[in-house]
Amino acid sequence: MDQIYKIFSQNRYTHVGLTLIIESYLRIYSFQLFVWTESEFLNHKF
Repeated sequence: MDQIYKIFSQNRYTHVGLTLIIESYLRIYSFQLFVWTESEFLNHKF
C-alpha cells in the first residue's frame, strides 16, 4: 500500500485519475476471477 501511495503522491494524480486507476484494477481483477471460476467449473464438470 505504501508504494502505491508514494507513486500517487509523486505523480500527483487527481481524484478522477485515482478512481479511474482503481476501476481499471477492479475490472482486471474481476475478469481474472471470472476466467478462474470458469476454468474451475469446466474442470469439475466432468
